Amino acid sequence: MTKRKLAALSLRSMSDFASTPHVLIVGSGLTGSLTGFHLRQRCGGKIRIDVADMARGAGGRMSTTRWGSDDVKANTGAQYVSCFSPEATALVEAARASDGPGCPCPMDRVDDPLKRSTIFLLRPDEDYTNWLPRGGTNSVVKYFLSRGTPDVVSFEARLQRLTQSGSKLCPQFDRGGSLSASYDAVVLAMPPKDILKFFGSDDGSPDPQSQADLHRRTNRGKHRPLPDG
Repeated sequence: MTKRKLAALSLRSMSDFASTPHVLIVGSGLTGSLTGFHLRQRCGGKIRIDVADMARGAGGRMSTTRWGSDDVKANTGAQYVSCFSPEATALVEAARASDGPGCPCPMDRVDDPLKRSTIFLLRPDEDYTNWLPRGGTNSVVKYFLSRGTPDVVSFEARLQRLTQSGSKLCPQFDRGGSLSASYDAVVLAMPPKDILKFFGSDDGSPDPQSQADLHRRTNRGKHRPLPDG
């Protein structure tokens, strides 16, 4: 269900923590949301989880745009939730059948998906089960993010640097005052290009071609009207 874009940094094994481990997940796309979900499932209340994202909301590449008085929805990121493993299928089925606030997450099976939308699949199309969430593909991301019950979620917080102080990892953001100054572990659930900017230069300067900096220069603060029709 996710791309191989997850990088995890930890200075000690989980069994070595003297107190409740404090983990930061950078990115609230499907990778980050599932990471928080599985951490909570395995650790319960024995772990503190913070989530930070540079965007205004959860979704990442599974983005859904809404506009108009009729709340028209368009999946502008991933078009379907596609899975081939029994584990991934079971997670989707659980999301469809769950109860609780904001649940279930209704999805319809699509037996004949648009072929161009499956260009990144790693197996033949017929090996996959494809689902179209009625609330948009990012509703699945939001489901797993909420079920991970993070202690803090901070949007519009762009990671600038990641340094080490003793046994702690210290992220620095351009904003996001509700986040802690240090963590026992940091999970970078971000596109590879953004991850590499923290490790790719000897002098520690950011990569000017990273997605975050490209967004800052070209998109931030600009709002274009939708075209007619």
